[in-house]
Amino acid sequence: MVIREALLYIAMLKLEIEALQREYEDLKITKKESLHQFQEVKVEKIGEMFQVKIKSPRGENNLVNILEAFEEMGLNVAQARASCLDSFAMEAIVAPQSKDKLCSVDDLTQTLVKALVKPSVPL
Repeated sequence: MVIREALLYIAMLKLEIEALQREYEDLKITKKESLHQFQEVKVEKIGEMFQVKIKSPRGENNLVNILEAFEEMGLNVAQARASCLDSFAMEAIVAPQSKDKLCSVDDLTQTLVKALVKPSVPL
């Protein structure tokens, strides 16, 4: 009788552990999804320039990575405003360094998204 109750109790504990593990995995997935949903990159073409608006979770090198992405694409920053109080936000007007380098809205958007998820490199 006691052994049966102990085995039943152990089986119930195993079920409880499995339920907690499923809940934990669901929470990890939800957290990942919410971080990706929070990231927002908007690029609009204005004449020969681009207006860039970025919102994302705070990261160690967001601003540096974005400025490096502009440089790699041959874009000069004409005007910019950035904030990193609770999250990272940036608005910028960028222009091509030369008329030879053509850049599309899609290319710039993809490059900036990659820059935001780029891992930080230790010094």
